[in-house]
Amino acid sequence: MSKAIKIFSFALLFVLAACSAPAATPTPAEPARQLPAITGIPPTFTPLPPGEQLLPTQPVITVTQEPLPTAPTKTPVPFGDTAVELRYTIPELNLDRRLQGGVNSQIILVDETTGKAIKRANQAGVLLELQQALPDLLLTAVPEGCTGCVQVSYELPFAQEEAEGWLQDPTLLA
Repeated sequence: MSKAIKIFSFALLFVLAACSAPAATPTPAEPARQLPAITGIPPTFTPLPPGEQLLPTQPVITVTQEPLPTAPTKTPVPFGDTAVELRYTIPELNLDRRLQGGVNSQIILVDETTGKAIKRANQAGVLLELQQALPDLLLTAVPEGCTGCVQVSYELPFAQEEAEGWLQDPTLLA
């Protein structure tokens, strides 16, 4: 290992000595070229004489737009209206809850037994899924004396659909 270090050191010294030696003959400098005087260059652009135009000019046409109407629209969006209302109860568990979704994509979940409510905004996807899934539910009449059955009722005001009955769908029950 030490032999390799000695060889490397010797080679490094040789390269440094070769690089530091001055050149044998100096290279002569080139004489500076004489640039032409600015007055000797012909003009590349000649302006048109006064009163002469290259393109014909046309008068400017101004467009005036009618002001937008300030009256309210005839069919405003009913953001306060309810789009979905779903209620489910399980009497044996003392569970009574109502889910109300509005046009403004806000969902309100109310526990009717305790009176507590939760609001969630920006729930358009959930409301859309509910509006598509609820009409496909098969709800049968609730059997008498079945206090452990999930009783569901829903209303879709814009689709003019409503139903109530016993929820037996295993996916929704989960």
